[in-house]
Amino acid sequence: MRYIKALFLIAFFFVSMLFFVQNTDDLSRALVIRLSVLSWSYASAELPIYLLILGSFAIGALAACLYFIADKIRCATRLSEAKARVSSLEKELSQRNVPAVVRPSGITLSDPAPVQSAQDQ
Repeated sequence: MRYIKALFLIAFFFVSMLFFVQNTDDLSRALVIRLSVLSWSYASAELPIYLLILGSFAIGALAACLYFIADKIRCATRLSEAKARVSSLEKELSQRNVPAVVRPSGITLSDPAPVQSAQDQ
């Protein structure tokens, strides 16, 4: 899967560079961005279109990185809380006098009942 992702990124980079090389004249034209709200008006300096595309990409990448950093911090916090809970439950379990038995089904019982077969009855 890692190789497929790397190949996809290389192909995407190649197509992007091909697009920029073939459209150099159109992308080099200057563009003025204007914004008018009620009585307030703003006009930017003349910027080439490729600079606006590059800036938009950089802002989007920064926003995605900030999102994933926040998500990683949230997951790390939840993981540390879960580890603390497991530790406290293990401590509580070790303080009991009756040993715990883990059944194959994954159910933990503190006092297993003996299984009576048909011959014992």
